[in-house]
Amino acid sequence: MQDLAEKFFRRPRDERCALGRLRLYRDKVVGYRELAGGAARFLEVHAVAGLGRTVPAPQVPGRLSQEAAELHQALQGMARSMLTWMADHIGVPPEALLQSLDEASLENLEDGDCSASVLRLCSYGFEAEAHADASEVELWPVVFDEHTDASFLTLACVPASQLNSRAAVSGLATPGSTGASLA
Repeated sequence: MQDLAEKFFRRPRDERCALGRLRLYRDKVVGYRELAGGAARFLEVHAVAGLGRTVPAPQVPGRLSQEAAELHQALQGMARSMLTWMADHIGVPPEALLQSLDEASLENLEDGDCSASVLRLCSYGFEAEAHADASEVELWPVVFDEHTDASFLTLACVPASQLNSRAAVSGLATPGSTGASLA
């Protein structure tokens, strides 16, 4: 998945943006966005029940949509397991924490509906495109940047040494690379 995401993020800007800006699709935010002139790139996808793909569904590189849907299912299962463990640990019924989270298989949805959880593919560390060609830019070894939304349960499938941290005093982030999270 990481290789496919990296190939997507290295595509020409017009191809990346062809998936559409962030927008609502069936009351879920989907689409592509960039920050800092393309230095940080984000593709927000939702798995589609019964179809084995995501929305939006990038055509290039091939299999990106299918592998993102498979990763979404695996991360969704991990998130449900983690929340079940947390519920057991604090002595509440698991459904108290699981009620707003889809089944990992999305069997609770009608075919064609999309998951409530977003799979956010992220890439950090590109030079702003006004200054460099994205195909020539080296990526740094960090795969996920910080977020401050307490409603997220982030499963970052990388060693802790590759997580991005923000210096408390300077507010500067360590540069990063391509990764994914389920929120």
